[in-house]
Amino acid sequence: SWESIATREATEDMNLPKMLHQRVASHPGQVAIERRSNVGAWRRVTMETFLGEADSIARGLIGIGLEAGDHLAILAPTSYEWALIDVAALSCGAITVPIYETDSASQIAHILADADVRIVITATTQQAELVESVRTEGVRYVLSLDRGAERVLTSAGRGVSVEQVRERTDAVTLSDEATVIYTSGTTGNPKGVALTHANFVATAEGARQVLGDVIDSPETRLLLFLPVAHVLARLVMHVILSGQGVLGFSPSIKNLLPDIQAFKPSVLLVVPRVLEKVYNAAS
Repeated sequence: SWESIATREATEDMNLPKMLHQRVASHPGQVAIERRSNVGAWRRVTMETFLGEADSIARGLIGIGLEAGDHLAILAPTSYEWALIDVAALSCGAITVPIYETDSASQIAHILADADVRIVITATTQQAELVESVRTEGVRYVLSLDRGAERVLTSAGRGVSVEQVRERTDAVTLSDEATVIYTSGTTGNPKGVALTHANFVATAEGARQVLGDVIDSPETRLLLFLPVAHVLARLVMHVILSGQGVLGFSPSIKNLLPDIQAFKPSVLLVVPRVLEKVYNAAS
């Protein structure tokens, strides 16, 4: 039970990217993600492929000047790309700052200034333009995925080796910051909560102690649609990726029912209101 004494501990040299690389070492060739293609089919992605793509993004981030300890913001829906950028930034020793898709211009301006954000990656050009309208002096780049952010970063990383990424990753300790997650700002300016790699890794180990049969089962299929800008969905994302299950992403609640039908999850992270919507749509 959750009241049991913890028997699994995270070592000081562990961090989030290393936790994912452990899966490759223990279960090479295992499918970790299924992502929907532009034509609607679900494509299987091994952890090696995912981490290889994250390395390419990480090399690009280093190539455009992202330093260890810098803050990189992500403004995008829950998606394969969100996870990719998150792992890439963490692999560089950087700190990820989620921005909610519902945040106003003034809230975004506050987050950019408060976290001293250096790079912002958005899903759409419209989101990038919103960020540009409140851009602070510290922001060096605003890149949007629909305008080829991945291509730009892949090109920028050609002069950076994978070994340089590994050096950055190896230098990150359990006590280093991994992310700054901001409150919704309903009672004033959003307040940033700094979380370390230990917060995620140790919690993942604790979850594995209680839910190991689910986390470490290749039969587990989790469809994630709640915002990974929030800490719970983000934690669950990393827990499933570090286990043996398969993770799927549903970026829009409007497509949730067909995504459930196509992906056939064995596990869902939900809130009651979402279940009501799914039930009403299916009935």
